[in-house]
Amino acid sequence: MLGLLSVISQFERSLLRERINSGIAHARSKGTKSGRTIGRPPFGRTERVEQLLAEGKSIRKVASELGISKNTVMKIKGKIS
Repeated sequence: MLGLLSVISQFERSLLRERINSGIAHARSKGTKSGRTIGRPPFGRTERVEQLLAEGKSIRKVASELGISKNTVMKIKGKIS
């Protein structure tokens, strides 16, 4: 009985390994690595962020208005100063 359970366990493990390798191959074919994009896509609206900050809007207001994170706004602000 234990021998049968060990054979089934080994079979399940090999199926799991096959599914994992298939998923990794699929992610690499899409240009990603484990679901995250490789590299950082360029942010093309820095001028708009700078304009809103110059108008006196807060970092959070600029972020919510443009639909970006406040950290992105802070990075752009750091480049301005």
